[in-house]
Amino acid sequence: MLVCARFEPFVLWHARWRQPELKNRPLVTLEKGRVRHLCSQAKKGGVEAGMTIDGARARCDDLMIIETNETTLQHAWEEVLDQLYTFTDRIEAPRPGLVFLELRDSDVKLIAQTFDARVAHARSQEHAHLLTLVTQEGEVRGGNPDLIPTCTLTALGLSPKTIGRLNWLGVTQVGQLRRWGKAQLSLYLAGEAKVLVRYLHGPFKERVAPFTPPVTMRESFTFEEAALEPRHLTPVLELLAARLLERLSDKAAARLTLEAQAGGLTLAASRVSKGSLRNKGSLYELAASAFYDSGAQGLGIDTLTLELSGLYLPYQQGCLWQRKESIARAVRQVNARFPGALFRFEEVNPYAPVPEFSFKTVVIGDAKRGGL
Repeated sequence: MLVCARFEPFVLWHARWRQPELKNRPLVTLEKGRVRHLCSQAKKGGVEAGMTIDGARARCDDLMIIETNETTLQHAWEEVLDQLYTFTDRIEAPRPGLVFLELRDSDVKLIAQTFDARVAHARSQEHAHLLTLVTQEGEVRGGNPDLIPTCTLTALGLSPKTIGRLNWLGVTQVGQLRRWGKAQLSLYLAGEAKVLVRYLHGPFKERVAPFTPPVTMRESFTFEEAALEPRHLTPVLELLAARLLERLSDKAAARLTLEAQAGGLTLAASRVSKGSLRNKGSLYELAASAFYDSGAQGLGIDTLTLELSGLYLPYQQGCLWQRKESIARAVRQVNARFPGALFRFEEVNPYAPVPEFSFKTVVIGDAKRGGL
């Protein structure tokens, strides 16, 4: 079954996922002092995108502002994809918060409820995506996308002004808009028709590409007896950090995940590094922080596992004037074969009565004459 799952706006979904007590709170994010993203509870409270924060709080006094960064959100999305990979190997994620999958029928409702996502199934990715626009969190929807109100198409890039123009023409459902030809859509909607044409007239994508999981590194240690004391756990974390550092070689990692198995339970936590994970000290400190986040303190730990993901080759600055060096090398090669062939003009007297006396020629590459 071809399925679309929406976790948008992802920044707010992630906040509720990490802190379930925020589920029924009105949440917003800000950009330059104005509301950018808002949840359904904030909408019910009268908050609108683009409002100033003071105006939003005047309408909804218990409003909560969510702050995060792109790096944290990107790695959080990778964690979601890792979990979805346990259900299927057919996954496409155009952007954080939107994913297409091929699932067994029995898993569709489970994913909607587990992740509290908007899930819809259809014959194509485009139609499934349209159906998620009218699906509630934690619910599954199927059916005919032609009945979807045009007001929901703002999620595809249509402006409220364009929606108003369509409603004035009596076009209130997607099915009515589908009767318009591509040329008519392009003429009436101008640049906004580019994305909409694909959703209305295709070509439709009826399959989902195979998912390639990111490369990770894992190291584990199993205790002979359940470990409780820090004096038993600290050396193991240092050992695992050293092993991972040796395997990293010239690479670096962006995220570290710790898993602790204790009494049949698996407790896990991830930490995103602010810098490159390339030394034992930073690996150990991040592992210790992740262990604290996992809540495994005081439990009898049977197995500890560290995993590195987001592997990359750190950029190293080469010669600062590399282009200048290559030019100088080319000049030397030309002068070696054609001495004096390269020259440039140098201004001598811009006020000379004769133009020829305003400049002089300087051989390029001739140090005695002041060339390059």
